[in-house]
Amino acid sequence: MTAGSEATVAKELGIAYAAICTVDNYAHGIRGETVDYREIVKKAGESARVCLEIVFNSVRRLLERG
Repeated sequence: MTAGSEATVAKELGIAYAAICTVDNYAHGIRGETVDYREIVKKAGESARVCLEIVFNSVRRLLERG
């Protein structure tokens, strides 16, 4: 999944656009072992916390600019 088409349309419309992407199930099947669903959920939770921190900090900085 990518944000390519959304970024293209946003640029055409003159809208500032940013994407935050995470990888929670890297290279499934390459390690030669079964991926545990609980591990994926755990990684997704960790990624969600980081993403929220990025969003909150970005909004704070935008508000500080006025």
